[in-house]
Order: sequence, then C-alpha cells, then structure tokens
Amino acid sequence: MKLRLETGRALLSTIFLFGLLIWLYVIAVQLTHPDWMSEELTHINIFPFNLRVDITGIVAFLASALAFFLLQLKPARGRSK
Repeated sequence: MKLRLETGRALLSTIFLFGLLIWLYVIAVQLTHPDWMSEELTHINIFPFNLRVDITGIVAFLASALAFFLLQLKPARGRSK
C-alpha cells in the first residue's frame, strides 16, 4: 500500500511539473509569436499531437492544476495525521 501511495504521488508530481512546463512554453510562444497560437503543435497528424497550441496550453494548465490539488489532498510520506 505504501509503494502504491508513493507511486501515485510520483505520477501526480510528474503531471504537475510537465503540465506547468508545457503551459509556460505556450505562454512564451504567445509572447514571441502570437500568430502561431492557432497552428498545430506538431506536424504529426494523429489526435493528441495535432492539437492547436492554445488548446494544448489550456489542457496543460488544467492537468497541472488538478494534479497540484490532488497532491495537496494525499498525505505526504512521513506526515502524521
């Protein structure tokens, strides 16, 4: 059970960090090249890869915020109740 809790926290931490980094990347693109916001993120024409840059930023922000709030709900290792 303890390993499962640590794995869950590691997964949520990864989602939080990568979501935050993707969101910051989209902000940097918006500030430097605002005309790219309606373009696809990559040239690969498969569903998760062909999202627009602005939609990708929204999804990344939501995933990051959700992971952060779930991390706050789960008790950290070593904390007492």
